[in-house]
Amino acid sequence: EVERERAGKTGQVSGEGDSRVAFVEGTMVRETKVRVRYAETDQMGVVYHANYLVWMELGRTEYGKPDGFVYSELEREGIVMTVVEANVRYLNAARYDEEVTVRTRIAESNARRVVFHYELVVVEGEGKERR
Repeated sequence: EVERERAGKTGQVSGEGDSRVAFVEGTMVRETKVRVRYAETDQMGVVYHANYLVWMELGRTEYGKPDGFVYSELEREGIVMTVVEANVRYLNAARYDEEVTVRTRIAESNARRVVFHYELVVVEGEGKERR
């Protein structure tokens, strides 16, 4: 019952032209797994809507790590990405103790901004995704 959410999240990148930040647009998708905790739900076990944005942030933070882009290190170097816009379309709800897969990709980028797209899905038995 969660299934998919998409958000365009636009980040401003300080340090224009800084070659240390080389985000590449394309179809590379990175996945991050999140288990729904009780504190993230209401009394019916349904995830509170703002928590999806928190999970998208987790996806964005984890996105660059395999390539050596550790967000906390970039910040120490003075490179920050400020969220200036977030759009979410809720299709279904995730529930307590379900595992949510956050799929993150870069939709567009340039020297001053990076746009991330996200898809959140719950994988049920036999690999079937609930949409």
